[in-house]
Amino acid sequence: MSTDRILELEENAADYWDKFYGIHQNRFFKDRHWLFTEFPELDTCADADKVTDKPSDEDINKEYPGSHANRKILEVGCGVGNTVFPILEANKDPRLFVYCCDFSSTAIDILKEHDDYDASRCHAFVCDISNTANQMPFPDNSLDIITMIFVLSAISQDRMQETLNRLSRLLKPGGVLLFRDYGRYDLAQLRFKTGRCLGDNFYARGDGTRVYFFTQGDERNAYQGRVD
Repeated sequence: MSTDRILELEENAADYWDKFYGIHQNRFFKDRHWLFTEFPELDTCADADKVTDKPSDEDINKEYPGSHANRKILEVGCGVGNTVFPILEANKDPRLFVYCCDFSSTAIDILKEHDDYDASRCHAFVCDISNTANQMPFPDNSLDIITMIFVLSAISQDRMQETLNRLSRLLKPGGVLLFRDYGRYDLAQLRFKTGRCLGDNFYARGDGTRVYFFTQGDERNAYQGRVD
């Protein structure tokens, strides 16, 4: 694509996702109940009796949504809640609090209108995680788990490492980031037509949303470059 078109897609990325969710609402994705097979860490009730963590003094002294919870999960790029709601449904642990963010305000509005959205257990907010100027509603070193499901692929390659570095600072020592995304040379990539390429293995769909296709080497290099 031309440089001007590439810049336009970058500058208006949130608008394209707003249009996507405005059209599809909550009908496009199915709830991801396979999450607990691939990521058993999300089944926090499985080891609930073993949890001895208490909120830190910093959490107790600084009020923010979920500050008194023992276990905290952040879903990045939550869309309309297809990961969030299965987590809340499977985990009745009162010590668990789930944060979820997306840079599409339309997606967050749809999520908050869901019958299962409970502000006492979940806090949804608009945030472009790749923009370091955006503030989080919780401090660094406060999260146990961060999930990124088909999210990092929508971020420009030159912002990926900085984004992962920022997320790593949000995790407690020993916290985990759970990642799943598109693999290099799968059918979704091979079906792209000429004129849709933004860069190496980075493409624009017909609706203006973008997608990068990863190798396992990409993942290893990203994690090796993380900030401790």
